[in-house]
Amino acid sequence: MGSDRQITDSEQALEQRIQERMAGLSAVNAQLREKIRRYDRELRDHKQAEAELRQSGERLQLALEGSGDGLWDWDIRNGNVYLSPRWLAMLGYSVGELPGHVSAWERLIHPDDKPWVMQRLNDHLANSSVPFTFEYRILTQSGEWKWIANYGKVVASDQAGKPLRMAGTHKDISDRKQAEEALRVSEERWQLALRGTNDGIWDWNVQTGEIFFSKRWKEMLGFEDSEISHSLDEWRRRVHPDDFDQVMQAHDDHFARKTPFYAKEYRLQCKDGGYKWILDRGQALWDENGNVVRMLGSHTDITERKAAEDALKLQNQRIQLLADLSRKIHQSLQLDEILQTTVTEVQKLLQADRVLINQFQVDGAERVLAEAVKPEWPTVLGRLFPPDNFLRAYPQPDSQRTILADADLQTAAIDPGFREQLQQISVQARLAVCIFTNHCKWGLLVVHHCATTRQWQSCEIELLEQLADQMGIALSQAKLLNHLEEKVAERTAELTGANQQLQQEIHEREQVETALGQNERTFRAIFNNTFQFMGLLQPDGLLIEVNQTILDFAGVALSDVVGKPFWQAHWWTLSSLTQTRLRAAIAQAAQGQFVRYEVDVLGAHDRIATIDFSLKPVTDEAGQVVLLISEGRDISDRKVIDRMKDEFVSVVSHELRTPLTSIHGSLKLLATGRLGILSDEGRQMLEIADENTDRLVRLVSDVLDLQRIESGKVEMDKQPCDTAELMLRATEAMQGMAQQHGVTLSTPPTSILIEVDVDYIIQTLTNLLSNAIKFSPAGGTIWLTAELAPGDREVEGDGEMGEMIAPKAINPKSKIQNPKSPNSTLYITFQIKDQGQGIPPNKLESVFERFQQVDASDSRSKGGAGLGLTICRRIVEQHGGKIWAESRLGKGSSFYVKLPIARE
Repeated sequence: MGSDRQITDSEQALEQRIQERMAGLSAVNAQLREKIRRYDRELRDHKQAEAELRQSGERLQLALEGSGDGLWDWDIRNGNVYLSPRWLAMLGYSVGELPGHVSAWERLIHPDDKPWVMQRLNDHLANSSVPFTFEYRILTQSGEWKWIANYGKVVASDQAGKPLRMAGTHKDISDRKQAEEALRVSEERWQLALRGTNDGIWDWNVQTGEIFFSKRWKEMLGFEDSEISHSLDEWRRRVHPDDFDQVMQAHDDHFARKTPFYAKEYRLQCKDGGYKWILDRGQALWDENGNVVRMLGSHTDITERKAAEDALKLQNQRIQLLADLSRKIHQSLQLDEILQTTVTEVQKLLQADRVLINQFQVDGAERVLAEAVKPEWPTVLGRLFPPDNFLRAYPQPDSQRTILADADLQTAAIDPGFREQLQQISVQARLAVCIFTNHCKWGLLVVHHCATTRQWQSCEIELLEQLADQMGIALSQAKLLNHLEEKVAERTAELTGANQQLQQEIHEREQVETALGQNERTFRAIFNNTFQFMGLLQPDGLLIEVNQTILDFAGVALSDVVGKPFWQAHWWTLSSLTQTRLRAAIAQAAQGQFVRYEVDVLGAHDRIATIDFSLKPVTDEAGQVVLLISEGRDISDRKVIDRMKDEFVSVVSHELRTPLTSIHGSLKLLATGRLGILSDEGRQMLEIADENTDRLVRLVSDVLDLQRIESGKVEMDKQPCDTAELMLRATEAMQGMAQQHGVTLSTPPTSILIEVDVDYIIQTLTNLLSNAIKFSPAGGTIWLTAELAPGDREVEGDGEMGEMIAPKAINPKSKIQNPKSPNSTLYITFQIKDQGQGIPPNKLESVFERFQQVDASDSRSKGGAGLGLTICRRIVEQHGGKIWAESRLGKGSSFYVKLPIARE
C-alpha cells in the first residue's frame, strides 16, 4: 500500500508540472499571437516583423526545450508542418529524416487511435473552442509505440474564420502510462487475491478516525454495502463486550510496536443480532515521528472452525470425565465419593441445572442419594419421589437400552402425579438412564434442565449411558464392600486375621503382577531361544513375529521378514512349489483347520533342512481366526535315520522272506502228517509255530510293500473301473473271515466310474474290512458304502492338506453318472463303519502311523503289526486322495477313503 501512495503522489506532481508548463506555453502562445497580429498590421515593415517573429520563435523554442516538450507548427493551407528537433528526437528521428508534411504525422498514429484523433482534430478546426488536448500512441523509428500527450490550438485564421495555422506541443508520457498499467495490474491481483481468500478488507485512517470496509467485510456480517457507515464507532459497537478490552489491548500493543503485526480472534455482532467469530489481522503505518497514521487489515470468518474446536473440546472433556470416573470407580470403594463426583462433574460438563442419582425403593419409589444443583434452583437431596411409569417401560438389561429423554416436560408421556412433582422443583426437561447392578435395576442417573426446555444431544445421551454402566460397576463393588463389612462385624474376633489375609491377597496380587511380567520376559526368552522354529502370522499370511532360532538358521535379520508375506521369507525360497504349497496351507489354516506336513527349507549358506511344519489357527470368542501359530521342527537327522532304518528293514525283510517261506512251507508239510503222526501236544505246538510264522510272513510282506510305496518304486496302474465291482470284490474276499467271527457284511453297491489301481484299492478296502471284522463283536454288522462328494480344490498328495468332507446318505441302489464341472473336482468317498469298541480321540491320527495300535495288546489278541493302515494311507495318497477315521467310544468307528473320480 505504501508503493501505491508513492505512485499517486508522483502522478499528482507530474500533472502539476504539466499544468505549469501548459500555462507557460499558453503565455508564450499569447505573445506569439500578439506578434503575429502586429506582423499583419505592419505587413509593410516585413523585415522588422520577421525579425521580431524569429526572436519570439527562438524564445518559444528555448522555453519548450527547457521543459523537454517537442514543438510542432502546421500551415493548414499547404499541409507543411514544422517539427522541432526535440519533437523528432522524442521519436528517434534526426532533423530532415522525417518529411515535414502533416501526412507523415498521420502515418505514425496508432491504428486504434487514429479514428478518434482525426475526429478530435476536425472538431477543433471546425470550432477552436473545442479543446485539442489528448493522449495517444505514435510509432517511433525503432518500431515501438510511445505514449504522447498532445496539446495544440489554432493560432491564425482568415477574416472568414477559416483556420490558417495551428501550433502545439508533444510530451512523452510513456513512463507515466507504464506506471499506471503496473498500478492497474497490481490492483487486479490484489482484488483477485482478496476474492480467493474470501476475506473482508478494512482501511483505517487513524488520524481522522474514518475507516473503509470492503463489500465482503459487510457481507460477512449480513449487511448490504450501503447499510454500514465508514466510521470506527460502527466497528466498536459490534465487538462482543467480553472481547472488547482484549481487542483494544492488542491494538495498543501493535501501535507501541510490541508486536510485529496485529492479529486477534474475537466476536462481531451480525445484522441478525448473533455473533460470528472473526480472525482480525492488520498492519499499521507510522510517520517519521513514530505516530500511527494508517492501519490496513483483513477479516476472516472462523465461526465454523471455532464451533469445531468447541465441539472437540467438549468431546475431550466428556472423554476425560468418563476416564476419570472410571479410574476412580476401579480404584475406590467409597460409594458416596463416587456418587457425588459423578453428579458434580456431569453438571459442569452438560451445563445442567440439576443432576441426581436416585435409588429405586421396594415399592418403585425413587430416593435421591446424590445431587449437584445450581444455587438458584431448589435442592431435592434425600427426597422420595413416587413411582414413575419409566420403570414399567424400561426393558430388561439384556435387550437394547432405551433412554428417557424428555425435551419438554409439558408434552412428555409420564404420570400426571409424577409430572406435578417435577414441576414443583421447576423441571422443564429431563434426561434419565437406568443403572443396573448384577442384571437388576438399581436406580437412575438423572439430568434436570429448569430454566428452559432442552433438546438432548446424542452425545449427551451416550455419555450418560457410559456413566451408568460405570456406576453399576461401582455399586457392585460397594455391595461387595458392604458384604465384607458385615462379615467383619460378625467375626470381630477374626478382624486381625481377616486384615492380614487381605494384606496377603494384596501382596499375592502384586506377586502375580510381578510374575506376569516375569512370565512375559520368560516367554520372550523361551520364544527366541527355543530349538524349534516358531512364528506368529496374521490370517492373511503377514508375518507378525518370528523367533531368533529361525533367523539364525536362515541368516537374516528380523526387519527382513516381519511385516511381509510369510512365503516370501528366505527359508521358503527353495522353490516356487514350496511357496505355493505354503500359501495354500495358510489359506486352509485361515479357515480354522490345523495343517501339518514335512517340507524342505533353505538356510544360510544354501543349507537345506527338512522340517516337520505345522500351522495352528487361534480363534476369538466368536470363532473367527485371528492368529496363526507356525512351528517347524528340524527332522533332518530323523529323516536320515528313517532312511537308514528303512534300508535296514528292507534288507532284513528280504533276508527273512526266503527262510520264512521255507519254514512256513515245512510247517504246512508237517501239519499234513506226511512226515509222521505228531502227538496232540506236538500238533498244538505246530499250530502255534505255523500261526507265528504266518504272522512274520505277513509282517515282512507289509514292510516290503510299504518300503516300495514310500521309495516311489511302485507306480499305480490306474484304469477305469466301477465302484460297485470294487466293493463286491472286497466284500467277497473278506466274507470267510466275517463268517468265522460271526459278523455280517452289508454292502449296498453304488455304481460310479473312477480311475484307480484296482488291486491296490481292493487291498485298501479289504485291509479296512479286516480291521473292522477283528474289532467287531459277534453278531455285529459292518457297512461298506460309497457316496459322491463335491470338492472345492484338488487334494494334495501328502494327505495333510486335503479337504475333509463328512459322509452323506445317498440311495445305495442308484447309479450315478459323472457330471461335468469345469470349476471343481468330484470325489467318491468310501465308508467302512463297524460297531466295535471305538478309538479314543487322541488315537484317531496316530493309528495311521507305523507300528501303532489302539491298544498294545491288540497285536497279540487281534493279530497284525500296525502297518496295515500306514500302507492304506500311502496307497490312497498315491491316488491323490485322503483317508481318515471318526469314532465314538463304545459306539464303533468309521474309516473314510476319499478318491477323485474319473473325468469324462
